[in-house]
Amino acid sequence: MIYSLSRSVGFLVFFAPLAGLSLDSASGQSQLDSYVVPAAGASATSGEYTLVVSAGQNGPVGQIASAPNFSLSTGFLGTVVTVDTQAPSIANITAPSTAVANEGVQVAADVTDNDVVASATLYYRQGGGSSFSSVPMTAAGDTYSAQVPAGSVTSRGLEYYVEATDGTGNNVRVPTGFNVTRVNVAGEGVSRGSAQPFGTAETAYRLISVPLDLVSRTASAVLVDDLGEYDDTQWRFFSLRADQSYAEFQGGASLAAGMGYWLIVRSSGKTIDTGAGTSIATNQVFEVPLNAGWTFIGNPFNFNIPFSNLTLESGESADIRAYSGAWSAASGSLQPFVGYAITNETQSRDVLRIDPVLVAAKNQSEPVSPVDADWFVRFEVNAGEARDDDNYLVAHASAESGWDVMDRPEAPVIGDYLSARFEHPEWKKPLTAYAVDARPVPENGEMWELSVISKVVGSVRINATGVESIPDMYSVILVDEFSGSHQDLRVEESFEYTNLKNSRARRFRVLVGRDQFLQEAMAKMNVLPEKFELDQNYPNPFNPETVIRFGVPVDADVSLHVYDVLGRRIKTLLSGEVKGAGYHSITWNGRDESGQQVASGTYLYHLKVGKQVLTRKMLIVK
Repeated sequence: MIYSLSRSVGFLVFFAPLAGLSLDSASGQSQLDSYVVPAAGASATSGEYTLVVSAGQNGPVGQIASAPNFSLSTGFLGTVVTVDTQAPSIANITAPSTAVANEGVQVAADVTDNDVVASATLYYRQGGGSSFSSVPMTAAGDTYSAQVPAGSVTSRGLEYYVEATDGTGNNVRVPTGFNVTRVNVAGEGVSRGSAQPFGTAETAYRLISVPLDLVSRTASAVLVDDLGEYDDTQWRFFSLRADQSYAEFQGGASLAAGMGYWLIVRSSGKTIDTGAGTSIATNQVFEVPLNAGWTFIGNPFNFNIPFSNLTLESGESADIRAYSGAWSAASGSLQPFVGYAITNETQSRDVLRIDPVLVAAKNQSEPVSPVDADWFVRFEVNAGEARDDDNYLVAHASAESGWDVMDRPEAPVIGDYLSARFEHPEWKKPLTAYAVDARPVPENGEMWELSVISKVVGSVRINATGVESIPDMYSVILVDEFSGSHQDLRVEESFEYTNLKNSRARRFRVLVGRDQFLQEAMAKMNVLPEKFELDQNYPNPFNPETVIRFGVPVDADVSLHVYDVLGRRIKTLLSGEVKGAGYHSITWNGRDESGQQVASGTYLYHLKVGKQVLTRKMLIVK
């Protein structure tokens, strides 16, 4: 007989002439060599195929020859070769829906095949793992079983699947993804393992979260055992309401997985544990509803989630901030136990989707980084321990003059805060204060309005960086609306002023432009006095500090002294110092030349410029 064999996914059909048997494939995919087999019992081999023939030229109808991948049956008019491509069947996978941490988990499945099951294997890993471990499953009839080792059953949850192979190498995996068993963690639950930052300043606050579905979610159950009974002089806890106001500690408040909360502790060595809870299922996306404005979020899983695994239902890019004493754009991964702030710039609710399946980075839009603009200026503001470092004016070819996606809102404030922001109520967005204000690249010039609000009494320092990114044809001027003074940020990048108790926001204008634009803009703002001026001190009466503002129309030597009502000199604030044309301010702390606090009463302050002397009264009250 002459055989011409072709491999088929299902079966091969051959037609035979009466004189000698010549076989040709009717549905094969890859042609093999031809062989002459003279009689029954002979064999032919080509690559992975070996055919043993039990029917020769004159063999009886119905005889069969078989090899690992096919079988042959003969007939008067034709021959059919069937190929075994059917994988085993895996059904009825059983495992507990929840398990106890550090105890083994038994997994069983029914595995069958049309011929023989060669092996069945259980693959498992902790939630968030990059690869699976495996253990052979043992058979009891058609039921195969194996146990996940106790060390792999943790607060991260358990992920697993079953794989089976038959005698011809056909393989199947069920499910194509993985099943999960949630893991119960008893007692104190889980802990981040590191103590909370501590102190009383704004920089000691941190956003926290819990990476479990807790048995007892109340703030009392989670925090009191670690921090003691609530005492706002020792620790404070806040949640953010939908209306953007804060709710301070309430014993019955709920700490929900996926949400974030403010916490500040006064003393060192305070470590937070969650209490008993259960891991969150890792085979489905976790959803967090977002309010209009800001929402505090957290990682619901006890392993890092890349930010590329976070998406918004609206399809917008996710603007997420992290706080570590000052706000910054979050990057890298969403970490367990850490809280974050995410903004929703729509007027309606949105949904954050957290995908726990760690695969290749997903394609998604990200906020445009301010430093990737055509040019920018970054403002870093400090007052005592308080900081606000994440403020940018930006010029970008793709930006709009009004609101666009490059404009990023100012993050929430807490405690004795310091906040620099660009105010834009006219944009009619849920949030009116912005940390990034992007505009189109100007032809002649542009003006940004920057406000600084400080709850910290004392010196406030504004430092500008990135000025060198602006083309040399433009000057960069900072104008202080309160004092009327102005400063060339190309010459001096820092500006300092004194913030008094209960002071209002300090407002500045930043002018970037050509000379004519600057001259016209500054003329409208009246930043150059027409004559020597001495303003009433602010505040007045005061205790213990006050600010004295004066103006000079030209560069001049200036002296400023404080006298009591008897004409005795109490304090020299300036002595023949050269001051440039414009407005200036200086702070008096109510102390005399020896550093002693002066008594309550009326005092006089004298401004002397050349032969001109201006005098005003002020009152200190204790």
